[in-house]
Amino acid sequence: MKRTRKISAPLRFGLALFCMALVSVTVLGAELTILTWMGVDHVALYRELLDEFEAEHGVTVNIIRTGTSALWEKLDTMILAGTPPDVFFMSGEHHAKYHATGVLEPLDEWAARTGADLDDFFPPSLEQYRIDGKLYAIPYDFGNRVVVYNVDLFQEAGLAEPTKEWASAEWTNESLREAARKLFQTDSHGEVTRWGFVFPRSYRGIAPFIYSYGARFVLETDDGFVTGLAEPEAIEALSFLQSMFREGDWGKHGGYAEVGNGTAAMAQFIPGNVMAMQTQYPDVNWDIAPWPRGPGGRWTSGGGTGWAMSSRSAHPELAWKLLEFLTSYEVQLKHMQSGLKAPGRQSVAFHPDFLGQAQPRSMQVFIDAWFHIVSDPPVSAWGDYWPVVLAAYRELEALEITPQEFALRMSTQGNAILRESVRP
Repeated sequence: MKRTRKISAPLRFGLALFCMALVSVTVLGAELTILTWMGVDHVALYRELLDEFEAEHGVTVNIIRTGTSALWEKLDTMILAGTPPDVFFMSGEHHAKYHATGVLEPLDEWAARTGADLDDFFPPSLEQYRIDGKLYAIPYDFGNRVVVYNVDLFQEAGLAEPTKEWASAEWTNESLREAARKLFQTDSHGEVTRWGFVFPRSYRGIAPFIYSYGARFVLETDDGFVTGLAEPEAIEALSFLQSMFREGDWGKHGGYAEVGNGTAAMAQFIPGNVMAMQTQYPDVNWDIAPWPRGPGGRWTSGGGTGWAMSSRSAHPELAWKLLEFLTSYEVQLKHMQSGLKAPGRQSVAFHPDFLGQAQPRSMQVFIDAWFHIVSDPPVSAWGDYWPVVLAAYRELEALEITPQEFALRMSTQGNAILRESVRP
């Protein structure tokens, strides 16, 4: 008969302590992963900041950096492999898709449990990440779109500088066109040497014009989502945009650097461009103004980027601590100071290091813009819908289709995609 050996009470106690130590070491030695599209300089800053977090919590934080568009492919790959990142970038136009997959962790209870100061964030910066009242991301930044312009060129042309007040009735789409025409310049051979206005060919680049006519990219109905780009207001906005390309004497697609190098007088601009403009073009006299007002009001696009947390993290407590750290006042302040990214926290936005710039003098325009942002549509099929919109827009720009034909395509192709979108 096999005899069993009894373990003494002191030995049992010692084994229990040993097991507890093993568990503690496992937690302390945990690895967390961040997925981001931050620039190299910002990754270096965050690596330095995360060294402090790692030392405090006894963990390793790995940063995976991709390009902006490549992040979504990488995130999908990691989710399919069953190894989603613990904390990752999220945007307003994509969070409905990832909410539908169940990979986004609701953050309200975590914030309440640790007393996270969510009241310090601009309300719109949080609302864009809510679905059915639950919060699924906290802002990394909170950008928006305004107009940057060369002050000297305005003065030389005898033009009054644009208003700095978002509520003003002045500075309209027509004002933009008129000013851009006066600032447009060609050489003796008819070659363009300076455009009046430039803006990027992107969703958020085009969107402020659409919004200023009272149109939206997507509308929500009782039956689901439908395109908003077939509505009369959208056709009017698209007609204005196409007139720019047809006339060819005031505006085109381009970037803010053209204001810096003198090949454009005005451009669309975001807070994240401020430091680059300051350092790369120190001799240019420039300022910013609100987005022009249209028949539908003065609105802009934006929303920036948020930090989301995986519902499948192996270390949820640590993942939350990491997300809380990344969105803290201290980290957002250092982030803002290093690159003047638009902070989601009001306390950082009103910090003298953000507002007190020699150029642009009107940084308050960025803060006021945050209350005129149209949130990104919460459509899970956005990744399929936007390419169809962009393809039609390129044809509109090339004068190959009319605004009415654009609208018809959205009614057919656009709606076919949106019908498959999951309602949050």
